[in-house]
Amino acid sequence: MFNESYNEKVDIWSAGVIMYFMLSGTLPYKITSEDSYQNNIKASPLDLEKGVWAKISDECKNLLKKLLNYDPNKRVAASRAMKHPWFKQQIENSISSIQASFCENFKNFKVINI
Repeated sequence: MFNESYNEKVDIWSAGVIMYFMLSGTLPYKITSEDSYQNNIKASPLDLEKGVWAKISDECKNLLKKLLNYDPNKRVAASRAMKHPWFKQQIENSISSIQASFCENFKNFKVINI
């Protein structure tokens, strides 16, 4: 995306950012300026172990890593993402109990000024 080469993998990245925010209530990378944002993404691996992430399943974290892979050639395709074990698990569990924090994070997503 930073190279002005857009394809469907940009949408996969966006889905990963939204999923990350919905689960944690924060964005995956700190934003201070456009330049520092790009550098932060390149230099900072995702930290999916501390805080709220201790309660998130390994399957979910694995999917997030695939969605937010910096290299679009290595980023998961939508069709493969939808077949990921985490989605299958959610369907099997019928997503009957959504955490309150998930709903609150969804409400707060619209107020972020990126």
